This record gives sequence, C-alpha cells and structure tokens, in this order.
Amino acid sequence: MVFEGRFADAFHMFPAVYTLLLFFATVGLNFVDRKRDYSNILVFLAIINAAIMIISYFYKHFFLHL
Repeated sequence: MVFEGRFADAFHMFPAVYTLLLFFATVGLNFVDRKRDYSNILVFLAIINAAIMIISYFYKHFFLHL
C-alpha cells in the first residue's frame, strides 16, 4: 500500500510500516558504508519497531474487537 501511495491505509493496516522502512534503509546503509558504526541506531530502531508491533497487536486484538 505504501508503494501505491495509500499511506494512511498502510499505517492503519500495519502501524510499524514507516519505522520498518527506516530500519531496512539503515541496514542497507550499514552494508554500503562500512566506515561508520550503525549498531546503536539499528538496536534503537529494532526496539522501537518491536514496541510498535507489540502495542499495535494488543490494541487491535483487545480493543477493536469489543
């Protein structure tokens, strides 16, 4: 949905989509640019993505089905 230009629909379907794209871009940058250390940024983005995924799962599972 992101590549089709429906950004709001993509966010409602999977809230971590934009931080996940940023995470994968940083992983790609880590492979291309070996001079810099991106490990702290990658760990931070991984934690943020995991938190968003877990929170959105519980929100959709428990609060939207009431």
